[in-house]
Amino acid sequence: MLLEAVWRMLQFQDQYKAVVYWKNRIADGPAITKARKKKIAVAIARQFLVDWWRIQTGRMTPGKVGLKMALPQSPSLSAWRTAQRKAGS
Repeated sequence: MLLEAVWRMLQFQDQYKAVVYWKNRIADGPAITKARKKKIAVAIARQFLVDWWRIQTGRMTPGKVGLKMALPQSPSLSAWRTAQRKAGS
């Protein structure tokens, strides 16, 4: 699951320090193989695990490592009921 999270981080958490570090190394190097990509994903996963532990223990905040922490916006119950009424009409 951690590796799946890393693939999503590469897509959506582009300011995370480990992602920035590895993306810069990839850009500077020669063509990258699938095996190398997988190794980089594991390196990011290991760093994320350490950073997440630090966040959970209060040693740092998500912003210090470049993580964007926003809860997805969900519709309110009244908006949902209104949509249901319109759909039923």
